[in-house]
Amino acid sequence: MKKLILLIIVITFVCFSCKKEDNGISIENAVAIKAQLSKVTTLTKAEASNAQLKLKSASDVPDLTLIEIFDLDARTYFVSNEVAIKYCIYFEIDQDGYRSKMLTFSQTFQVRNGQVDVSSYSLSYEIGCIFSQNFQLSHGTNVSMITYFFRFDSGKQFAYYSNSGGSIKLPPIADGKWQLSVDYYDGDLSQQFATDYVDYYYGNNIINVRLDVGIKNVVSTVVFHKYVILGAYTVQLYGTDNRGIYRTMSYRVIYDNGMPSKISYDAPFNIEQVYIYGKNSSNLFETKNVTGITNSNNVTVYNF
Repeated sequence: MKKLILLIIVITFVCFSCKKEDNGISIENAVAIKAQLSKVTTLTKAEASNAQLKLKSASDVPDLTLIEIFDLDARTYFVSNEVAIKYCIYFEIDQDGYRSKMLTFSQTFQVRNGQVDVSSYSLSYEIGCIFSQNFQLSHGTNVSMITYFFRFDSGKQFAYYSNSGGSIKLPPIADGKWQLSVDYYDGDLSQQFATDYVDYYYGNNIINVRLDVGIKNVVSTVVFHKYVILGAYTVQLYGTDNRGIYRTMSYRVIYDNGMPSKISYDAPFNIEQVYIYGKNSSNLFETKNVTGITNSNNVTVYNF
């Protein structure tokens, strides 16, 4: 009997606790107040300046500097029975597309009888974003640059560059998702890949880099004697693709006696002409289909 009574007390306490936020407000009231905060118009540059925070006026901002202020996600709001705080983030983006400033603003409203008094508020700010989270790339080696994109649900796009390949910090902007473009350089080749959208709250803080690769798409091959490229520096292939669109592709070449007598070049279209650019002369060849030679991958073989 005593065990049953103790169990009932524990369950009651847990249920009571679940209905309270850490600051003593009920979950129902917190949800209602946050809904009111989310409808408050985003802070404007003029409001920030009027609050005597010593931000630049429009005339003080360098030419082509972009100023943007966005609401942060409702999960960042602080609410109690007395006050409600809404946060937003301020960016300055220079004419080269890099961040020059990032601040977090907080608007503190009074709460009376569960209603947010939006007629007035106090305003303060901190440098950087106090709510930013650290993320890592699934492929984080040889990163030379990252471009940050925020995709708003409305279709609005916001982006900036970072030449840091180190840690990634993202603020929780409302009504959209982050995505990154990552530039890699290993001392030999520069490459660029996009990431998946960032799962800000429910992921493991690893941002997946989409290592998208194509499938082999050789449509045709041209075969000719190696002596044709003796003294040449470029082989230019001309033709049409399966939609009838004119295409061209260039190969740099160097002749060597050790090459096989027959050499070949591939193209992702049907090769109709081959132009051999030489140091002393250039020659144009019309290709001819090699009768009966179309391999198992449906690659058409030509010569001239």
